[in-house]
Amino acid sequence: MKRLSIALVLAGLVLGPGYYAWTSFFSGAMVAEHRLGEKGGRWTLPSGDVMRFSKANAFKPVELALDPAMNTVGLALVFEVVGDVRVEPVRGNAYAALLFAGASPLVEKQVSISRGPNPGPNQLWSELVATVDVPTAGTYTFVLEETKPPELPLADIRLQVRRNVVRARMEIVWSGVAMLVAGVIAFFVATGRGAPVR
Repeated sequence: MKRLSIALVLAGLVLGPGYYAWTSFFSGAMVAEHRLGEKGGRWTLPSGDVMRFSKANAFKPVELALDPAMNTVGLALVFEVVGDVRVEPVRGNAYAALLFAGASPLVEKQVSISRGPNPGPNQLWSELVATVDVPTAGTYTFVLEETKPPELPLADIRLQVRRNVVRARMEIVWSGVAMLVAGVIAFFVATGRGAPVR
């Protein structure tokens, strides 16, 4: 019974979190990585277009050359947390991530990060923003905007762009999660049966 439960847990980890992490951050090929630097309320793009943000809390926009041959395109953000992240209460940062095709938003997603599970400084937090099929070849604009004052100190934020990524099939992910839960339950049942009665 214990061997079966362990096998279920391992299979669940591979098909659930493992498969999702692979499709999100490792499938396809990375074609660009951009560091997000200064923040402001008004940015002029190379095209001459001007983007305005009311609270001056948007990072300098990043222009991406994308093509349908790159589909599916994956966009992920990597945050480097610094300082004493063990300080209570639990703190977090919140952002709005947007990908524009011209003046029209192609992707809009709320992104939040918090302290990692391990205490101590210098932690990395990766967040999948989107897997998107771009309709036409051209220049797309990515913008990350803070939606509230940040509480976690950051040393760096990077945007990673991958081409030809594999979209996660959620039925596989949820099957893996179910196997993981079943394995954990079976392990505790088997362990409980084998425990001596006092």
